[in-house]
Amino acid sequence: MQSNYIENKKDWAWQQAQNNYVETHINIFCHFAISSL
Repeated sequence: MQSNYIENKKDWAWQQAQNNYVETHINIFCHFAISSL
């Protein structure tokens, strides 16, 4: 039970990291796209 909980936490943390990575790159991309107009 306990190890399963830890695994889920790791999966969740990984998911959050992926989301932040994507969001950051979308923001950077949009910033450059707007700047170059």
